[in-house]
Amino acid sequence: MFAANAPAGTAIDVYYRTLVLGSFIPLKDVNFVQASPTSPITATSDPSQFTDITYEIDNLPAFSAAAVKIVFRSSNSSQIPSIKDLRIIACP
Repeated sequence: MFAANAPAGTAIDVYYRTLVLGSFIPLKDVNFVQASPTSPITATSDPSQFTDITYEIDNLPAFSAAAVKIVFRSSNSSQIPSIKDLRIIACP
């Protein structure tokens, strides 16, 4: 979960990867999987307006390590997305 500010023409993509419990593969060798928000990220023209965005990833096997990658995309370098208040909770 995080609070997002996404001007028109921008996007925020979230990816994750997990290391299955007992695996001997290095985490860096596991592919990232794209996560989808529970509700769409709404574009805004107000740089001070942030909206809470939640991602829920269900039915994961037990894991011993995890990594999250957040990608900010924009078609205009003067209009960029931003986030604040990042919260990541991993529950068995």
